[in-house]
Amino acid sequence: MNSALAKMVTIVALAVSFLFAQVPTGGEQPGGTSSTALSVVTYNVEWLGAPERAKLDISRTAQIRQAAQDIIDGGGAVYALQEIIVDPVNGDAFTDLLNELNRLDKETWAGGYNEKFSFWWNPDFTRFPAQRQAFVYKASVFSNVQFQTLLTEEVPADDARFASGRLPFMMTADVKLGDTTTQIRLVCLHLKCCKDGTNRRRASMHTLAEALHKSYRNDQVMVLGDMNVADAGGADGEMAAWGLYSDRDSNGVKDYSHAAGSVADLDWNDIDHILISDELLDEYTATPEKQRNITLKTTHSDHQPIKTTLVFAGSGGS
Repeated sequence: MNSALAKMVTIVALAVSFLFAQVPTGGEQPGGTSSTALSVVTYNVEWLGAPERAKLDISRTAQIRQAAQDIIDGGGAVYALQEIIVDPVNGDAFTDLLNELNRLDKETWAGGYNEKFSFWWNPDFTRFPAQRQAFVYKASVFSNVQFQTLLTEEVPADDARFASGRLPFMMTADVKLGDTTTQIRLVCLHLKCCKDGTNRRRASMHTLAEALHKSYRNDQVMVLGDMNVADAGGADGEMAAWGLYSDRDSNGVKDYSHAAGSVADLDWNDIDHILISDELLDEYTATPEKQRNITLKTTHSDHQPIKTTLVFAGSGGS
């Protein structure tokens, strides 16, 4: 082989080597490996299971297929979902979504949904299909998964808090990260919608903030979902008055910090958010800045999914 040809072969080999070195595999995120980076998404799937309510000119089957593909394409290990319909009249869109995820994806998906919904004590499923909060997650990432509806004693029937019954829904699970396992809690919310709902949202979240501090003050917690902050959106609008940004432990660190979602108060797309407890600040800081707050695409919903990533110890994040 002459020297010119040998030089060309060497350059090509180096280029190919560099290319493959830059392509993350197995769900890997830049700055971390697949075993140490955890991607979390909140996604309001807009009347999933009742496309006519969302004014969509598609079938129920097509709507669920689109939502499943959005979830797979988004690259999250776990999704907090809102507005998924499960009731005796309108069917079980949650089970249908899980089936579609497992049909389309090589990963195995599992999950659970909230037993509570608006006006659960006196439902009218024909007029008001039951919108649920739910989680779907990759079974390869999470173990010892438990689901719990929070505040069932603090917020009784006929109470206007949490949109008259859409109580916080928590997923607790162990996450395998490298050679260690860590426990994480995710609290999915779907607060009261629309303008002039500030007082109801604030009352709801004060109740939750107190409960989280009482029971989970030292745990790794994420609070995420459709906050519906229609009167003052963004990270520092209505949410600033909810008590989650307080320093109840007087240690100089806010109990919760804004991780993802619109920081500014916008005319649209500023109501879906992810907050993290102070126990996760190191993991958030270790995540490359461009991976901390991402707005994903959607094919059918009026809400865009919001994604954040946490890089845990040993990942070499920068």
